Amino acid sequence: MSEIPKAIHEEVIELCGVKLRCYQLDNGQRVIEQDDLTALFEVWESPGTLDMTEAETTRLVEFIRGPLV
Repeated sequence: MSEIPKAIHEEVIELCGVKLRCYQLDNGQRVIEQDDLTALFEVWESPGTLDMTEAETTRLVEFIRGPLV
């Protein structure tokens, strides 16, 4: 039986006013709390709310691509 991955790094990224709890697991995978992502999608359903600042976009890309630890 394989072990359940554990979070080795945690941070909060704010996009469009929604705080996303983000984690890097010990297997290298990066995950975002489901409830937070759902809240972001709900904000994005409203017209004119897809605008993210350059800083928000950069931080999200860094989370997805780059090493955090």
